Amino acid sequence: MQITVDREKMVSVIIPIYNGEKYIVETLNSVINQTYQNFEVLCMIDGSKDQSKALIEAIADPRITVLEQENHGATFTRNRAMSLVSGEYVWFLDQDDLLMPGCFEATITEIERTGSIGVAVNGHLINSNSEIIRKMYRFNKPILSLSKLVKGNQLSTTSQVLLRREAMLRNGGFDVNAGIADDWDMWIRVVRDGELTFLDQQLMQYRLHENNHSKNFEKMFRGEMHVVDQKLHDRQDKRAIMSYSYLRYSSRAASWRLLFTALWFNAYLLINVRFYWIAAQIMVTRLRWNLKKLGGVA
Repeated sequence: MQITVDREKMVSVIIPIYNGEKYIVETLNSVINQTYQNFEVLCMIDGSKDQSKALIEAIADPRITVLEQENHGATFTRNRAMSLVSGEYVWFLDQDDLLMPGCFEATITEIERTGSIGVAVNGHLINSNSEIIRKMYRFNKPILSLSKLVKGNQLSTTSQVLLRREAMLRNGGFDVNAGIADDWDMWIRVVRDGELTFLDQQLMQYRLHENNHSKNFEKMFRGEMHVVDQKLHDRQDKRAIMSYSYLRYSSRAASWRLLFTALWFNAYLLINVRFYWIAAQIMVTRLRWNLKKLGGVA
């Protein structure tokens, strides 16, 4: 059955901005160039002191609104903006990410076809020059069920998800205490309330550069532990869930301590191939570090 998109339904695009002058015009143009034109954009400048506001206002599109506030961080900013927009759908777009022209049309078609709360899309990783690095998901596509999501965040960014605004409000918005893991916390709560589907089409571009928050492993780990302690405390498999967080960050930090902490929480990791793969990664990474130190001494 072919689904006809109801173009009366508005998409509210929320963009938290902090020193975003380098990419914000390119990001906004990717929204303006959508084939689905019923949208509004709320740019929330979060204490930024650069030229972002002037650049946005120079675009002179009546669908784009700029508001300024003292710096409170992206999570607080998204929640405040969500209470100010009016669209049936909401898209939390980061200041440096891009949407492909058919993104709104494809995701609205999918969300209406499935009746889901939200639709996550595939996309490409790009560098600081907007050059494509690779697909975000090439082989292991996300399975957005609760049983899979509690083991870890399978989505890379809020920029890849269209959500029903009413469902977001019903779930209370993002948890400001979850830190950088606020999106993981939200996806868990969303799938408890309804379905989150994955559309395997390259409909956005996620920019990788030195300022990506996801590279701050320590903050991300603390955020994940908050989610486990406060939101997943009633699950019988809480220790196993914690083990997956320790396992992920043992790889990123090349830490034997974190790896064996993961094993202490969940002995079944000994029959998990991933455990041995990460152990090998840690060994290689630490060997490289030692060789680099020796080279420096030489």
